[in-house]
Amino acid sequence: MLNQTHSPFGFAMLVRIRQGLGCVSTNPVALFFILGFCLRLFAVLFFQGQFNASDTLEYVAIADNILGGKGYSINGHLTVLVTPVYPLLLATIFLISMNNLMMVQLLQIFVGAATVSIIYLLARKLFRPRIAFWAALIVSVHPWVIYWTGFVLTETVFLFLLCLSALLFLEMMKTPSLRAAVGVGVSFGLASLCRPLGLVIFVSLLIASPLLFRQLRRNLRYLAVAALLLLVVMSPWIVRNYLVFGQFIPTSLEQGYSLYVGNNPNASLRYGVPEPGRAFLPAEVNGMTESQMNSYLQGLALSYIIQNPTRFAELVIVRFYLFWSPIYPTYSFLHDLINCVLYLALYFAAVVGLNRLYKRERPGFWFFFALLAVPTLVQSITIVDLDQRFRLPLQPFLAILAAYGLDSIRGFHRSS
Repeated sequence: MLNQTHSPFGFAMLVRIRQGLGCVSTNPVALFFILGFCLRLFAVLFFQGQFNASDTLEYVAIADNILGGKGYSINGHLTVLVTPVYPLLLATIFLISMNNLMMVQLLQIFVGAATVSIIYLLARKLFRPRIAFWAALIVSVHPWVIYWTGFVLTETVFLFLLCLSALLFLEMMKTPSLRAAVGVGVSFGLASLCRPLGLVIFVSLLIASPLLFRQLRRNLRYLAVAALLLLVVMSPWIVRNYLVFGQFIPTSLEQGYSLYVGNNPNASLRYGVPEPGRAFLPAEVNGMTESQMNSYLQGLALSYIIQNPTRFAELVIVRFYLFWSPIYPTYSFLHDLINCVLYLALYFAAVVGLNRLYKRERPGFWFFFALLAVPTLVQSITIVDLDQRFRLPLQPFLAILAAYGLDSIRGFHRSS
């Protein structure tokens, strides 16, 4: 048995450990970081060997070419099909760890755990600590958010940057300051360079700013600073693209491809059937540069939409359903049943929360509405790959709304 007389150093260490555990138990941010980290570490170790995706090869190839002195390229050509944040992150990790993908997964476990803590802070800025607690708990244990942490893909890093950007933007809404505006610009700039969706969300928030800020005129300068900092962060990539391709390309050149794949004479979206547009790219694109292919496919898609408005509307409705559907029948019946119950419960509580927010905190309602509507609109107009990872940008905000909705239901039953 240790005692202070014979083992002062050991006793002091025990005191420090006890104090540290006490801090964790009273600090929800640290608590949820640890919970999120442990669950994600367990999932990555347990499912190791199952985290295979074709996009991973593309990111790794670009990272290897960067380290090999071949520039930001793939298949021997400089590319702009992929935004730079994730390949550059991989290149940095590979430089330190000798191309060890496990180190990438470990970093993503940290990032995923940090995202859970950010969700707590985001919900706490709007609601009571109890609601923030349940929102962070939902995200920390959400099976799909955990599962995709193990994939060497942009999802986990982008979700972190998006949630951080949302937190800083909400802070700028609540207590506008130059510091918050700078944070919004930098974080959204990095999010946009991770996935183009980040830039679309930022622009949508700027457009919706009259609904988000109670005194818009007084806060225009902060929005201007945020926009300016976003451009500063993105400028090296924009300048590089202009020098290499002679075009203003703020993110990537995947828009034409995505629009065409989802809107062509062979487009048909059904569960278990790969998007057929991939197999029906016109022969004319062979030999085209990335820029030429993007413009050509975008023109074909827009022409098809204009000539077939009814079919386009039908495809949009189908894609909207697929994007939000609680049913994902590609695994076992038990898996699909659990998944369906999970999403239906989440959706119901989130709708209750969104309705309550509309009645009580109108700017907060429009803030969350934009964060949910923009990914939905993008996926409904272009293409929905039959993959749940494209729903991940919705999960944190659905969790916050669900926690708020559950709290209102609980309060209603107490008062009745």
